[in-house]
Amino acid sequence: MSIRRVTLIFAVLFGLGLAVGVWSFVSPWVVGFAGGSWTSSIRSSMWAGGIVIACSALALIALPVIELRYLA
Repeated sequence: MSIRRVTLIFAVLFGLGLAVGVWSFVSPWVVGFAGGSWTSSIRSSMWAGGIVIACSALALIALPVIELRYLA
């Protein structure tokens, strides 16, 4: 398998991870759980979504850098 194909597969996976993280972050408001008070479930959903967003975004940024270093 070529490095470009592997990079594309990882980019799709990290993009899906970014989408899942965004959904986890905003789902309390979209679904209607956030009525007015900040409960522990809303906070944990936001923290989990934020961590997944950060990890996926960093991986998407690092992926082309790693590919360029491999090809050089």
